[in-house]
Amino acid sequence: MPELFLSILFEPLTPLFFGSRQTLSPYEYVRSSILPSAYTVGGAVLRMINDFCGLEFKEIEEKVSDGWIEIKGPYVAAWFNNNVKYYVPAPIGYGVPFEQSHYFGYQRLDKIPVARVTKKFEVGKDSIGLVEVRFNHEKREWSIDLNSQAIIKAKMSDRTSFEMERTRRVVQHGTLYFRSMVESYTLDSDRYGRTTEIGFGCDVKIPEEVFSRLLGVKSAVIRFGGEGGLCKASVYSKEMPLIKSFKVKEEKEGRKALLAISHIPLLKEDARLYALGFGEVEWILGRVELLGGWLTRSATLKKHIPTLSPGSLFRIHNYEYPSTASSEWYLKLLTTAIPC
Repeated sequence: MPELFLSILFEPLTPLFFGSRQTLSPYEYVRSSILPSAYTVGGAVLRMINDFCGLEFKEIEEKVSDGWIEIKGPYVAAWFNNNVKYYVPAPIGYGVPFEQSHYFGYQRLDKIPVARVTKKFEVGKDSIGLVEVRFNHEKREWSIDLNSQAIIKAKMSDRTSFEMERTRRVVQHGTLYFRSMVESYTLDSDRYGRTTEIGFGCDVKIPEEVFSRLLGVKSAVIRFGGEGGLCKASVYSKEMPLIKSFKVKEEKEGRKALLAISHIPLLKEDARLYALGFGEVEWILGRVELLGGWLTRSATLKKHIPTLSPGSLFRIHNYEYPSTASSEWYLKLLTTAIPC
């Protein structure tokens, strides 16, 4: 069966909320993440396949588990004068974007100066550093351009709400809590300038019978994230910024360092550390955090698991991992990394 690929871009239509866990305590203050996780983007894609392609969720989960459906992302899409550019989290430890120093305006976190003139932007609260993924016309491939950096900043707003009883979709008594949602974004690029036209994207590998039906959708308004957020989803079949992420294990890229685009699940066994979907880890430069979620079909919580944060760097020593590794289908959504 041929491998067919497409990309889906999600443009916010309402304020959005991205959470890493689902359990809340009364009077708790819950703050949205700045960017959606792979669970958020993957869940939106799977919902589209269910709604528009006629596949039941059980069948979709089986295809994800067996590798017939793969979702790679998320990445940031930014429009500059009708031209779209793609960004992913900047490598942790590579440098603080636009931080001025005494050496030509740029300095790595380890204080080693790098000669490069940059503009001055502020990396502050509710901001994340990004690097561009662009198409190299000479090599005819998509790759990270570490010389093209950006900062995305979220404008947040505070709301008051009640937790919902998910199965009955009614308010739970005594569950008043406060949340902060993303109202809008601003992206400052050291190469293209400033824009407020921001979306999120992912690249998808799907079976032939699903490809034509999903591509025929063109665009649709769908739920995105929590708290009733909405996005316009547009389907394309031309540009695939993360196409390399589908072939990491096959090509092995000469054991290059990999940049985590999504969260990457970690597993420890026999005093060895493994990245689920990749293999035994040689080294890591980054952060580890717990990630959870909610399974709508079974109305249960996803397992809270240790993961590498997006932007972490790691290298694989051995591309095999234990057969006892976790078999939950949804963990296959957390396997996006590209050579850096």
